[in-house]
Amino acid sequence: MVGGLAFVATLSMCVPVAPLVTASVLLSARRWKALALCAAVGSGAAALVLYVVFHHLGWEKLLGYLPELTRSARWVQIAAYTEDYGLLALVAIAASPLPQTPALVFVALAELSPLAVFGSILGGKLAKYGVVAWLAARARDPLQGEIVEMMTSMGRNKVPHGRRHDST
Repeated sequence: MVGGLAFVATLSMCVPVAPLVTASVLLSARRWKALALCAAVGSGAAALVLYVVFHHLGWEKLLGYLPELTRSARWVQIAAYTEDYGLLALVAIAASPLPQTPALVFVALAELSPLAVFGSILGGKLAKYGVVAWLAARARDPLQGEIVEMMTSMGRNKVPHGRRHDST
């Protein structure tokens, strides 16, 4: 399920996957490795779909659909990294909080191997989501203790329905 949600989130190009991974791991900390792997595969598969779409659209049609791409300072920066470093930049961008869409556009127009692009994205996402999942798994127990304590203190301060606070 996490893989499917990561696929849809990545394909939408507007929903971050890291909070999804964090929430999933907080629900099941023992499965943090599997959850990170599923999210990375789902996100990598969606990135491959985007790569193929961008490749078939071409530069002119793509700019017609997304004219703001070339006006963004971040776009220019990511495009420069991708042009200079190729797939290595794609791995680094996939592992970072930077948006990967501009890099995918650039590598799609550079006609790199789809398998190499998938491997690069998968490697970066495995690193990113692996760290996120590991941190969430380590934070779960202390957070769970805090939540139980909050719920217990809230339960003591509850007033049963229909009763007044004062006895007068």
